[in-house]
Amino acid sequence: MSDAVTAALAPDGRGYLVPEAMNVAITVAPRVTSVLNMIGGRWGLEQWMKKQVAEAAVEWAEDGRFAALLSQSREALIDSLAKAPDEQRDQAGGTGTLVHEAIEAWSAGAPLPVLVGPAKETVDRVTPLLEAIEYEPIHVEAVVYGGLADEDTAYAGRLDSIAKITLPGGERVTALVDLKTSKSLKASFAYQLAAYRYSDWLVTSAGDLIPTPEVDATYIVHARPEKVRLVPIDANPAAFAAFQAARFLLAARGRRFILRAVPGI
Repeated sequence: MSDAVTAALAPDGRGYLVPEAMNVAITVAPRVTSVLNMIGGRWGLEQWMKKQVAEAAVEWAEDGRFAALLSQSREALIDSLAKAPDEQRDQAGGTGTLVHEAIEAWSAGAPLPVLVGPAKETVDRVTPLLEAIEYEPIHVEAVVYGGLADEDTAYAGRLDSIAKITLPGGERVTALVDLKTSKSLKASFAYQLAAYRYSDWLVTSAGDLIPTPEVDATYIVHARPEKVRLVPIDANPAAFAAFQAARFLLAARGRRFILRAVPGI
C-alpha cells in the first residue's frame, strides 16, 4: 500500500485502534495481553501476590531486613511486605523493557544502550545465542490484527519478531521468535504466540499493511541473567482455540445473563 498505516494504542491503552485501511466496522481491537488476563483471572493474580509476599518475608528474614523493620514497628513491616508484589512487578517490568530495547537495537545494528545489573547480564547472554542461530529479523515490533469480522472475536497485539533462524541441525526456518524475561514459562505464552501466528493482518514498523506471513515454527528466547535458552513452543490450532475461548470470556464480561424473575410465580 502506498500510504503508511499506523497501528496505535487506543487512549485507554486496552486495545489497538483499527486502521481505516482495513475497511472494517470495528474501531478498537482488545490487546492480546488483555485477552490472556481472562485465563489467569483474579485467582491467578492473588496467588502470585501471595507468593511474592512469602518470598520477600523469607529473603528479609535471611538478610536481616525483617528484624530491622519489625524493630521499627509492626506497621512498618506490614506496609513493606504489602508493597513487595508491586516492587517485584515494577523491577521485572523495567528489566524486561531494557532487555527488549537492547535486543531491538542489536538486531538493527545500532549501538547498544548502556546497561547495568540484571539487564546487562541478560543481554550479554542473549546476543551470543542470537548469533549462534544466525538470527535474521524480517519483521520486528510489528502489530498484528485478527478476528476483525466480529466485535466479539477481534484482537490485536505487538509481536517481538518474525525472523530467519538456523536450528542446531542446520535447517534454516522462518520462525515467530518472542523474548521472555520472566522467571518461568507459562502455558499462556503458547496461546499468545498462537494468537500472533494465526492473525490475519500485520502492520510493519515501516507502516505497510500485509497479510500475516506464515511461519514454520514458534520459539521463545527465555532470557535470565543466569541462563538463556531457545525453547520451541507448540503454538498450534489447539493453543489458538484456547486463546479464542479467552476472547469470548472477555466479550461476555459485563453482560447480563441472569434476567428478572418471572413475575407472579
